[in-house]
Amino acid sequence: MNLVPTVMAGADETYIAESLTEATQKYKDDLPSAELLDQELTRWIHYWQRQPLPLPSSCYETLQKCDRHIFPNVYSLLKLLCIPFPLLLVSVNVWVACFVALTTT
Repeated sequence: MNLVPTVMAGADETYIAESLTEATQKYKDDLPSAELLDQELTRWIHYWQRQPLPLPSSCYETLQKCDRHIFPNVYSLLKLLCIPFPLLLVSVNVWVACFVALTTT
């Protein structure tokens, strides 16, 4: 996703802001300050443009370098991106199987 600084480095700022805004619409309910997301994304882009190389190249590295107090929405989005989705699906399937087993006995 475009929140990772090495991905942002090669793209146009307007494109990044638009694609991030579109991509994050479905997570608005999960964000601490969704109404401030546009301004925060602009600050996020400018912040990484001023940082020295090497820039973080993965969601996990970026999450480790993200100040959750300055960028609370970005931090939340990065946490969502770092969820290993195959593991999440397995966990849901196990939970459903346990629920079914408990309700049918």
